[in-house]
Amino acid sequence: MSIEASVREFHLRVKYQGRRAKFNDIHDEHGRFGSGDGPDSVARAESSLHEKLPGAVVDFTGLQPPIARAIADRVSGLAEKYPEAASTLRFVGTGLGDAKKCGNIAGFSIAGPDIQSLKDENTIAVTINSTDVGVGMHADQAMLINEKQFQDGLVSAASVRDEQVGWVPPGCDSNLSRIDHEYGHVVCNYLLDDGKGHTPSASSTKDVGKMTVDFLERNANLGMQVSGYARSSVNQAGYEEGPTRLAYLGEPFAEAFSSRIGTPKSAWSEYTIKTDRLLGRVLPGGSSRKWGTA
Repeated sequence: MSIEASVREFHLRVKYQGRRAKFNDIHDEHGRFGSGDGPDSVARAESSLHEKLPGAVVDFTGLQPPIARAIADRVSGLAEKYPEAASTLRFVGTGLGDAKKCGNIAGFSIAGPDIQSLKDENTIAVTINSTDVGVGMHADQAMLINEKQFQDGLVSAASVRDEQVGWVPPGCDSNLSRIDHEYGHVVCNYLLDDGKGHTPSASSTKDVGKMTVDFLERNANLGMQVSGYARSSVNQAGYEEGPTRLAYLGEPFAEAFSSRIGTPKSAWSEYTIKTDRLLGRVLPGGSSRKWGTA
């Protein structure tokens, strides 16, 4: 290993240790269970999130109690900011619990192999709508969480490395930033599908879906600025068409959504600034009440 590589590895270790220290309030010295975690702690985290998402099944089977609490708090906060997009969520969790309880998305069992196979070694979480299973865009969606990626806590050496090398936006070096990213997909999918079945004034919604498609297409090259992952997704979009192309172009949007939370505003990319302005136009205060008038 070269001197330069050794120095880089040292800085990554220091940053990783520092980031882990920030989460010591919910982890013990092993980065796992904190004091006061009982056998019902995960169930309480599920219940607290279900209160914010009454239309969704929440299943944190396989997550450690502090991780379940942190994810529940994160998604709850995002649901408060974007409640109408949140109303499209039908499932949040690992899908490792009772199959009947976990239910289905687009006709596929969330606990079944077709959906569970989406959890690969690089996936922290994934948002699923009907596009992902080949039956077209649909407003209802599920956020699937990969429990294996949280075994080392909210911050891992991999999550810090991804931020250090620019694969994710600056400041987004926690696995919770990936939850933010997935919620960005929830919002983007909601906009693309005109909030089907979830908006108060259906007659004024069609322009929002068109506006969102136009934004993703027109700003695709700018989206490459947000992160290495966004750049890779835009490049792949060049080989695709239809819903698959839109899915790839939605990745910079989700990265920018995450960046709006994790990156200091002074360091936002131009695409992130434009995304923030778009959300201010189409979802002022998280609501679609002004659709057709903005």
